Amino acid sequence: MTASLLTVAMAVSTGANAQSQAAQATQPADRKLEEVVVTGRRQAIQDADERKRNSESIIDSVLADDAGKLPDNSITEVLQRVPGVTISRWGGPEHFIAEGNGVQVRGLSGVAARVNGREVISANGGHGLSWSDVTPELMAGLDVYKSSTADLIEGGTAGQIDLRTKMPFDYDGFAAQISANGEYGDFRETTSPSASALVANTWDTGIGRIGVLLDVAYGEYASRSDFAAIEPYYRQRVGTEDRYIPGGFTYGSLEFERTRKGAYAALQWQVNDNLLIEQTYWNSRYEQENVGHGVFVTSKLLSVDPNGNNVFDAAGGLIKSDSVYLYDPVNLGTPGGTFGASGNAGIGHRESDTRDVSTAFKLSSDSGRWALRGAFQAVDSTAMVFGYDVFPTIPFATSGFGMDLSGEFPVISMPPATQANLQDPSQYTYMATMDHIEDNDAEMRAGNLDFDFTISEDGFFRSVQVGARHADRTEVDQTSGYNWAALGVGWNGYDPVSFAEGRPGDYQAGAFDNFFRGKVPLPGNVLMPSLEMARRADLLGDHERYGNPLEHGIEYQPWERAEIDVTNTAAFGLLRFADDTGLFGIPYKGNFGVRYVRIETESQGFYHQFGRTFMDPQTNVSHTLADFGVELSGGRTTKKWLPNINLQFSPTPETKLRFAYNETLDLPSVRDLRANGSLDVFFVQDSGGGGTPIPKEWVVNFGNPELKPIIAENFDVSAEWYAKPGTTLHLDLFHKELENWLVYSNTTQPFPVVFADGTTGMLPVNFNGIDNSSRAATVKGAEIGVRTYLDMLPGAFAGIGVEANYTYIDSRNPGDVYYDINGQPHNDAPVQGLSKNSYNVALLYDYGIWSARLAYNWRSEFLLSVNANGSNGDYNYFSASTPTGTNCALPSSTTCDFIDIALPVYSDSYGQLDFGVTVRPSDRWYASFQVANLTDTIVQSQFGGYPGGKYNRNWFTTDRQFNLGLGYKF
Repeated sequence: MTASLLTVAMAVSTGANAQSQAAQATQPADRKLEEVVVTGRRQAIQDADERKRNSESIIDSVLADDAGKLPDNSITEVLQRVPGVTISRWGGPEHFIAEGNGVQVRGLSGVAARVNGREVISANGGHGLSWSDVTPELMAGLDVYKSSTADLIEGGTAGQIDLRTKMPFDYDGFAAQISANGEYGDFRETTSPSASALVANTWDTGIGRIGVLLDVAYGEYASRSDFAAIEPYYRQRVGTEDRYIPGGFTYGSLEFERTRKGAYAALQWQVNDNLLIEQTYWNSRYEQENVGHGVFVTSKLLSVDPNGNNVFDAAGGLIKSDSVYLYDPVNLGTPGGTFGASGNAGIGHRESDTRDVSTAFKLSSDSGRWALRGAFQAVDSTAMVFGYDVFPTIPFATSGFGMDLSGEFPVISMPPATQANLQDPSQYTYMATMDHIEDNDAEMRAGNLDFDFTISEDGFFRSVQVGARHADRTEVDQTSGYNWAALGVGWNGYDPVSFAEGRPGDYQAGAFDNFFRGKVPLPGNVLMPSLEMARRADLLGDHERYGNPLEHGIEYQPWERAEIDVTNTAAFGLLRFADDTGLFGIPYKGNFGVRYVRIETESQGFYHQFGRTFMDPQTNVSHTLADFGVELSGGRTTKKWLPNINLQFSPTPETKLRFAYNETLDLPSVRDLRANGSLDVFFVQDSGGGGTPIPKEWVVNFGNPELKPIIAENFDVSAEWYAKPGTTLHLDLFHKELENWLVYSNTTQPFPVVFADGTTGMLPVNFNGIDNSSRAATVKGAEIGVRTYLDMLPGAFAGIGVEANYTYIDSRNPGDVYYDINGQPHNDAPVQGLSKNSYNVALLYDYGIWSARLAYNWRSEFLLSVNANGSNGDYNYFSASTPTGTNCALPSSTTCDFIDIALPVYSDSYGQLDFGVTVRPSDRWYASFQVANLTDTIVQSQFGGYPGGKYNRNWFTTDRQFNLGLGYKF
């Protein structure tokens, strides 16, 4: 089969393999009636099946085809068609990403990234490659390893995904291919171009056969996402009963742009029959920008008029009210005046650049009985993040408004007076700025040497393989805080500056045109700081112009730097065996091996105690903490034997039974291993409130450089049936026990502090840290997949096919403690990112010059976070009228309680329907048309931690993407 054109569609093997050529040759003559013309797409599917069937472990394969069939914009989205693989479209609990983002295999995110079998890293504070950074046009295919062998690099408690690049010897002589695509987002109303080109050639020379391949790709992507959100439902006293009232609402619109550039070069030199030398260079550059506006109308002192038109659910959660107001704790049950609102105009920019240069060789004997393989690899990666936000005050000032949560979307109604104020720029002020920067650099140098020896062609022991690998990785991360700084707000000594008084062009109208495609009514048409002002990111200028001048611009502080060094040394032995006679007449084969790893991690960082002046509410004595820092370091050495065995039986030529046991490990992310920490405080009142601030909560955050790797014991059983080419069926059962599971904890404990006068003491703090659980996590489940073509139908109807797979997963999570709305701790959350149910269904058509897919991908709800911004923090519950100045955190307070919460946030179940069709009038060119998100799916998230179940948190909508492509092969 000729190699693919550069627009790569991925043909996914969902569980079994086409029969071998030898098996096909033995078919009776009457079976010839089933033969049909196999198109490039279907051939790629069958080739992927063949790769799966011949694998010595449990894998699924994805191969490059000669045209795009599904609207997949990245490797991440390609993977969502694979059984047992799910992707996330969340960039955190509060941000939705239309392109695929994270990848989970069998419910776990511990997925090791490989390129041509070698480890690849990204400077992202994580552990491995960022899948969204990879340009799919540069890949020949990929393999998803669900069970491992000893020769695979350690890593991946969920599995490994190996991206395979194209090589010159894949082509017979000269080859050149080009493709171009245009993608239109119907919500953003923008067209994004992409293009790719490949040229390859091979020559027979006096010094051997030489092949060269050059491959480049460029792609843009643009989308718009609108969101509406409801704040946590806080427990409030309404009349004589406790109710759960939302703490307000937010809404916004975000525009996303991405540019991805890829370059790949490969050189192969077959010196003679015994020596092959390969050199590859791979570079992926990724740049994205998010710009948008948000409006926040929030307060933790919202209630409803007990005598108003209110509707509650059985647990007391608000469904509908025409009288939501700010209450006065001093006179509980009565309105407490008006309240305002805020929002933001923001820009977020991210750039990454990953380069991999690898040299490999294979030296074999004349007899082919032994082979020596080796490789050296150099990976360099950089990543940069920049963010800038401007916050206004917005005149949503009101003593009451309506909230209706009974329908598909939230509906907020404001009084007429508010609508009038929203049109007046003199009613708005510039309130604050916030900046954030990150600058990460990572490098890895690795080398490996493997030796294969064939023991026998027909004996029980067939071959033995031994090898060793050494890798050094260093990552230096600088990560600033999210530096909020007030502009002129009055209490800081600087007068507020209104939009009308500010510089022309620093505010804009129409920020939310066509909001939610008209499905969600806006509570008001607001003015906002302009996106031009946010893009300018003039921190010093903004504070000179709008109050509170700053001494320095956007910069890093010493305590915002961390360095991680990881040294990995491994050796393995692998023995392959087979019995053609078999057990009870059933042939079998397999492998047994063990890998020994020694991993050293070392982290250097900084602890910073922020200097704060505060009043102790119990003694009414003022104290000042010293502003100081100290260098931190730590690390550990892990030594581990990782055994594995893979066994497969072939009861008939069409069936396979596989059994696998292996142990794998995952290092914690670089982010978690940082030796960084800080202590700071949230106050009951601001310093501008007329007195010394009273602490509400001291907060300590720490990484943990002494974390142990997660160790997984994996058991797998797989049954596969290959009825005929293109028709497959498989069933997999799996069970994982995961030791040293990471627990993100939030505990109250005493913590040492240093005062400005040099003395020391202890303060009760909210300690946020990470540690290894003493109890194991468990993940178990099943996959089933089927695909068939209706070859028995006449003519063009024989091209009709169907493909479906389903995955069920159950889990036990010993960590991830969350605190419900009443402040009670729980540890019954599922494993983060794990959906209990997921499935793919596709209607296929491959016949003659036509190929088409209509595919639906669905997954059930899954946990996003147990401590996300917006769902954590604290609030005061007032059971009766309470005097002004009462500290509800004190035991002496009898009319109010101070409650800490960290609510779990779940992504609701969602599915997406995609369509693609390709026509090939000749072997040289094709045209394709694809549509993503045909049904315009609304994505939602929900709060957990309530007596009555879950309540809606976010609603998101985004584009339908229409892609038109052309490709030509010279």
